[in-house]
Amino acid sequence: MKARFWKAYAEGNSYLMLGYRAPVTRLLPWCVDQRQGIGGDGLLAVRWRAGGASMRIFNADGTEAPMCGNGARCVAALAIATGRAQDTVTVSCAGGTITHRLEARDPYTLTGTMRIAADPLIRREQDVFHLDLGTPHCVVFRDLADLMPERDGPRWERTRAGGTNVMFARVRRPGELDVVPWERGVGATAGCATGAAAAAIAAARMAPNWPARSVVLQPGGSVEVAWRDRDMMLDIRGTVRIIAAGTLDIPDQTLDIPDQEQARCRRTPLSLTTAAGQCR
Repeated sequence: MKARFWKAYAEGNSYLMLGYRAPVTRLLPWCVDQRQGIGGDGLLAVRWRAGGASMRIFNADGTEAPMCGNGARCVAALAIATGRAQDTVTVSCAGGTITHRLEARDPYTLTGTMRIAADPLIRREQDVFHLDLGTPHCVVFRDLADLMPERDGPRWERTRAGGTNVMFARVRRPGELDVVPWERGVGATAGCATGAAAAAIAAARMAPNWPARSVVLQPGGSVEVAWRDRDMMLDIRGTVRIIAAGTLDIPDQTLDIPDQEQARCRRTPLSLTTAAGQCR
């Protein structure tokens, strides 16, 4: 069986995008493995519709995520690149709907806006914030110099039933944060857009005079976040590069990948150095 695919990179995350009926159980984890497949953080199964798309988000380990901000931006950019949409693209998934506005094409730069149904802050424990932005996040403010994601990530991931994404954060100055993500079902990643937004919201709750707009620097890029408490509206601005397109040969049955290979594909070690450039 063969299937058309696209691969895109968005501020630290890379995803494979295929049709909505893609046989996910026969694709993961090998298709996102760096040696046996094409590589990536996960797979997006896309169903096109007028004005946008709906998507399902699958992590490298086969688990399904309800929301992915960088993934939604990848789908929006692909809709524009393939002529399915013009300047505005709406992408929906289990965790919510994001409406993207195109600002530039080289690279694709989009601002995604979503309304949060309720206060995203679930609870606070001193410098640890638990939030929900269509998917759960735990924001841990700490010194990042001695952070070891492979050690510290799993411990915090287990603090919520079903697991949670973990964002290790440090305030550079008001309106600017460093964030190192650990994503459930994936492990250490170089970016997480909703996680960046969660960190910015947590910082604003911690510091009442926090600016309305934040720049969040992550190992693979940066996003600009604007959060409006009064109407629960969230803007996330970032870029996308569509880096590959082609045809994927899908095996008749799931490939047998050794456990150590699956672990490596989920948890590739990352440098903790965050991106230096701000969103422009």
